[in-house]
Amino acid sequence: MAAAVAVRTRRLESGRVGHVGPRRLIGPAVPPPPRAKRPRLEQLEKEKALELRKKHVAPSLGLHYAAVKPIKVAYGRGQYLYDEWDEPYLDCINNVTHVGHCHPKVVAAGVEQMSKLVHSPGTKMADSYTQQLLSTFPDNMGHVFYVTSGTEANDLALMIAETVTGHSEIIVIDGAYHGHSKPLVGLSSYKMKEKDDSGISPNPHAWIASNPDPFRGKYADPATAGTQYAGEVKEMIDSMEKEGKKLACYVCESFPGCAGQVKLPEGYFKAVFDHVHRAGGLCVIDEVQTGFGRGGEFFWIFQSQGVKPDIVTVGKPMGNGHPIAAVVTTKEIARDFLAKRPDLQNEYKGNLVSLAVAEAVLRVVEEEGLVAHARELGGYILSQLSLMANKHPCIGDVRGYGLFIGVELTEGAGSKAPNGKLAKDVVAKMLLRDKIMVMQDGLDNNVLKIKPPMCFTRANADSLLQSLDAVLTDLTQ
Repeated sequence: MAAAVAVRTRRLESGRVGHVGPRRLIGPAVPPPPRAKRPRLEQLEKEKALELRKKHVAPSLGLHYAAVKPIKVAYGRGQYLYDEWDEPYLDCINNVTHVGHCHPKVVAAGVEQMSKLVHSPGTKMADSYTQQLLSTFPDNMGHVFYVTSGTEANDLALMIAETVTGHSEIIVIDGAYHGHSKPLVGLSSYKMKEKDDSGISPNPHAWIASNPDPFRGKYADPATAGTQYAGEVKEMIDSMEKEGKKLACYVCESFPGCAGQVKLPEGYFKAVFDHVHRAGGLCVIDEVQTGFGRGGEFFWIFQSQGVKPDIVTVGKPMGNGHPIAAVVTTKEIARDFLAKRPDLQNEYKGNLVSLAVAEAVLRVVEEEGLVAHARELGGYILSQLSLMANKHPCIGDVRGYGLFIGVELTEGAGSKAPNGKLAKDVVAKMLLRDKIMVMQDGLDNNVLKIKPPMCFTRANADSLLQSLDAVLTDLTQ
């Protein structure tokens, strides 16, 4: 809470709000209405908004913390969200607003382009941004398809793989999440486990491989787990071929999020890629949640496995909250696909405002040294969480890359039994007591998910760690 109080004090004195890192401030903040006129009006507005939402908005558009304390977010700055009372909440979960809420350079880029031209094909802006984006990838990548969401990117990736190979079968891991279209929900096994009557049908071409989880999975030896899990993929390929079917692609996140922030065993991708390529399939890596330097060591987390995918999908942080995503692939694959599907159209592909925003995000990541920042600060957080595990036996595992971190909660010392209830209580108490926002995830909803805007500071990290320590103490001792 100390960090949040410091920010509020700074606003009162200077009218400016702390932002991405130690180097600068942004502002002025959005001026709130006079307090004397606000209390009852704001309360009525919040109650009315909740009533209207319940009445008219589909439940699938979830409201975070609805069961704990619905927050009416009025505005955001950097790593903070503010409610209607100007109370700050430390955002530790928003990997979409990659460089911080309302980053001034990103906002300015979007506003400037919107005032010039919004929609026109064949501009140089796409060429400029494409060159910058491709420079962050391995040298085998040479073509970009622009779309508007991660779901759309993964849909297109499947279409490319099926079209280019002429095959139909798809391998994903247990707990995979790749989007909300019908084909992709059918690949998301955890969605089908939520309710027996969900109405979700498995994709008939999906093959579900084991979640390659070194902590909870069947193979725990770090020296062999990667090849053992990859061996299961080979067995699936053999099985489908015996049935007269052929593999179109293997699809996996580089750091599976909904599966529980699983740090894949060393050598896993390399062995899988070998099996897939021998079967004539393509390797698709989903970086929609994890990319653009969040992993710290590399710009794309798949690079930690030393592989070169055939297709990579990117999204969420690409536009800092603006709807833009992409499919990145080789020139050869793109050429083959377009020869067979020359009719591919998307009304908003390469939208000029989206490209301007995306280019500004890349520029901010570079200018503010956010990749190195993620590596250093993420390393600090992981080390402190590992120390905290010595004090709290309920912390079964700590893992992550840079500023994408998972804390797995269990029933206690020596037990790997997942403790989803504790995770739920931790999320609620950190919000109510300290106004710190974390979330739970994983196949058993027992993993605390920490993925803040990249502008997160050391002081923010200490606030997060102190809050988690105190809350675990209250709940378990």
